[in-house]
Amino acid sequence: MNIITTRGVIGLLVNQVGIAKAKDFAEQCLQIAMVESHSPERNMAISTLNSNLPPFEVQYHFIFKLDGKHEALFEILGKDGFILQAGYQVVFPTMFIFPSKGENKYRDAMQVLENHYGTGLPMAQQDIEIMNYGNATTVSYVSLMKMKRAQSLTVRVGNRHFWK
Repeated sequence: MNIITTRGVIGLLVNQVGIAKAKDFAEQCLQIAMVESHSPERNMAISTLNSNLPPFEVQYHFIFKLDGKHEALFEILGKDGFILQAGYQVVFPTMFIFPSKGENKYRDAMQVLENHYGTGLPMAQQDIEIMNYGNATTVSYVSLMKMKRAQSLTVRVGNRHFWK
């Protein structure tokens, strides 16, 4: 069984999104033990967060276990045969007195993105922390939304060609 780590999944995203065909990337996700999701409820949950997206023609949805433990939803959006954007979202329940796994994974994701892109640009919106990154090929962000009983971590990488 393949264990998909934060470093592994973000590495896959930053190295493939700017160059790969959407269909080929979806096949690659299946090869690393992601499972195709056919659940409309799950697919809507992740897609409805993308209200600022340019039009896209195709979408692929997968489920995987981040670090072999936490269920994550993975999405690929395609335009003109290429990847418009891809990323994942995972929700961590918060425990009253214990540090949040969401905050730890947020820091892990930021470290991986900073190793690839350099320093990010921070933003904040109410209960959401966001770090933005980019280079000539891709743009990316990692966000952590804090709710009463959970934290939602989202990592997205977009093809710079479509995000001018």
